[in-house]
Amino acid sequence: MKLYSTLILSLALFISSCSDGENKTEANTDTSSTSTDQVELIIPDGKYSLIKIQPTIKWEATKLNGSSHDGTISATQGKIKVEGGVTSGMMTLDMNSFTCTDLDGEDRENFDSHLKSEDFLDVAQYPNADIKITGLKQMDGKHSASIKLFLHGGIVDYETPVKVKEVELEDGGKGYMIAGVLMVDRTKHKIIYGSGSFFDNLGDRAINDEVKISFSFTAI
Repeated sequence: MKLYSTLILSLALFISSCSDGENKTEANTDTSSTSTDQVELIIPDGKYSLIKIQPTIKWEATKLNGSSHDGTISATQGKIKVEGGVTSGMMTLDMNSFTCTDLDGEDRENFDSHLKSEDFLDVAQYPNADIKITGLKQMDGKHSASIKLFLHGGIVDYETPVKVKEVELEDGGKGYMIAGVLMVDRTKHKIIYGSGSFFDNLGDRAINDEVKISFSFTAI
């Protein structure tokens, strides 16, 4: 029998740092609502893996002059739990997998190397990023989840819009597709290289503080 769960489940999939053994959305940056109404979703109670079906996590960073780079990130662990209408979940991201996909050859190698250096992600010191769910809000029929992002030694709270839809799997079973867009302010995580908020006279070299993270997971 299906039970209603909170939309916390949705976000859970962008985020989970538990183990992989248990069973997409558009961005809406308006999170001013103070309502904490639960969002009803038809999700059966149980434990769900978020990485049995390969998740998609993409990033995009832009400069103030409009140029940009994009790439992918891999999730190593992820699960959510639905029980009596209450869900929880976490996800672990492998920052060593953070790579650029719009460059090739030596340009890509040099870019990835700089990206993982102390100037940016410093993967030697911070090899993982973790996210966990902390709450849920609803306003005008739109839903947003509250999360904590543990990245580069900085812990920051975010609100992100989420959606969940039921999908049919190849084996005839059912899963739940969860997708969304999270705008991460890298400077709040102490990644300030090339930021016009901290350095003057950068000109075309200035990099926007916000990095766009698009995610899509299937909970099964």
